[in-house]
Amino acid sequence: MSMPSPSERLASRLEHLPDACRALLAALERAQLRGGGEVEITFVVGASGHVKGLVVPVRYERRSEDGGAV
Repeated sequence: MSMPSPSERLASRLEHLPDACRALLAALERAQLRGGGEVEITFVVGASGHVKGLVVPVRYERRSEDGGAV
């Protein structure tokens, strides 16, 4: 019997968090709109090792009239 791959093991631990996946995807899309950059993620993990939640901070940047960041 082979051991599950790291991606399969991670998917198992995240399987109960579809809303977290949406939040993570939104954070990645916001970073893309900024022209790239870092996305901070904080995982909330239960005693079983499964992810109970995650925190993806929202960054606000004021835009100039031409649409670029100030």
